[in-house]
Amino acid sequence: MSSSFRKALLNFVLKNSHLGDASSVINTIDKYGWTQQALMNIGDRKGKILDAALQSRQPKTVLELGTFLGYSSLRMASQLPEDTLIVTIEINPESAATARRIHEHAGVANRIQIVVDQTDRAIPHLNKQFNVDSFDFIFIDHHKEAYLSDFKLLENIGLIKRGTMIVADNIIYPGAPDYVNYVRNNPHYTSTFHESTLEYNRHLIYAIPLAVYLKKRIVAETNADRRLCERIFLHIHRNTAGVSTIFQVELCKHGIEHESANGDPFKYSCRKIKISMTNDRKLPFLRG
Repeated sequence: MSSSFRKALLNFVLKNSHLGDASSVINTIDKYGWTQQALMNIGDRKGKILDAALQSRQPKTVLELGTFLGYSSLRMASQLPEDTLIVTIEINPESAATARRIHEHAGVANRIQIVVDQTDRAIPHLNKQFNVDSFDFIFIDHHKEAYLSDFKLLENIGLIKRGTMIVADNIIYPGAPDYVNYVRNNPHYTSTFHESTLEYNRHLIYAIPLAVYLKKRIVAETNADRRLCERIFLHIHRNTAGVSTIFQVELCKHGIEHESANGDPFKYSCRKIKISMTNDRKLPFLRG
């Protein structure tokens, strides 16, 4: 990401939002994402799921892996009491500097601690640096290839405790399949999916899964699935009343277990899926 992009976003925020008003800054960043250029943050629509997770857990300590330009940490700060410790790690100094400036403008800079470092180097020092034994809530949204290794590092160090809730964005697209397999194939985890849209996109619909660790920790995940998987899930979700036709469709390489809003599970493995439909017509993307 170029310096000019960061500068353009920052200038837009400073010009169009109210000083000291976190909600105004959040809304302005969302406006930029919708009207100027899509941003690689959780966005306003997926952000509501993050908000709900925070409200459910009511954490006192929060860790974010991947600050980017400060949107998610700002959003989390807006949802939590002022005495909540929020630590966020960002490897890019320019992105961290932009995030700091945005946090200052929003009036929350004193509530968000930005660590500029690589996550696997920073994580081992967090307990002493911030005088914490563990984190109540963890949001993962950085380099996808580091999801699993950082997750295991957090486990091994003990920063994930009984009741810790973890939200991981974009686990299917761009993709963190090793993280998905680790969490979903562990018998101690259970997962549910919630429908949403890709950040700053009204048309690309995908499923957001919530995986829960049944014994010691609670894990929530969010993802942007591949278009085929997204549309297949959406079709299944909307056609549960009756079944007249079953088709087999080639899928992407990922194996996912979906669950609709009413709790009905739809399981499929990688490569192929059986889809139940309420009529005899295939959807356009299933033809051919």
